[in-house]
Amino acid sequence: MPERKPISEARKRANKKWNDENQTKRYDRIQLVVPKGRKNDIDEFAKAQGESVNGLMNTLLREAMGVSEEEWKTVTDETGEA
Repeated sequence: MPERKPISEARKRANKKWNDENQTKRYDRIQLVVPKGRKNDIDEFAKAQGESVNGLMNTLLREAMGVSEEEWKTVTDETGEA
């Protein structure tokens, strides 16, 4: 496996600028509050499933709502771009 080069400060700034400008157009944020001590359990569970916590929550919500993966990724807010 080739060695990865460190990310330059200029690239980090460019990535942050893009994220700041585009993330809010395409994504909503939800804060999840869980009982003290459960965060670690959730982190470990997600890792065991091969997912990030965010990915796991999206999968669980999508499946519970009966929405296809393709449909889930479609922007439904009239201000976003599909």
